[in-house]
Amino acid sequence: MLTPVEAARRLGFTRSRIYALVQQGELDDVGGQTLRVTCASVERRLAANAPVGEAIKPLGAWAILALASSDAAFRAHVAARLS
Repeated sequence: MLTPVEAARRLGFTRSRIYALVQQGELDDVGGQTLRVTCASVERRLAANAPVGEAIKPLGAWAILALASSDAAFRAHVAARLS
């Protein structure tokens, strides 16, 4: 059993998000007066939302920003740095 704070820490959410997930039925409540989330439901949520791939590297992030920018000078600046 986990408190909402412990579940939030494990999942990287806020405590209020944990309450919402329990209310939506996405996390299981043990029952009782105070909210306790089952470890199994937290583990299930972690497994279902496992990160895919690796993080974008800085050069790739700059390239994405340049492509999305409407500023021609910025795009040219980034293109010069990437080549």
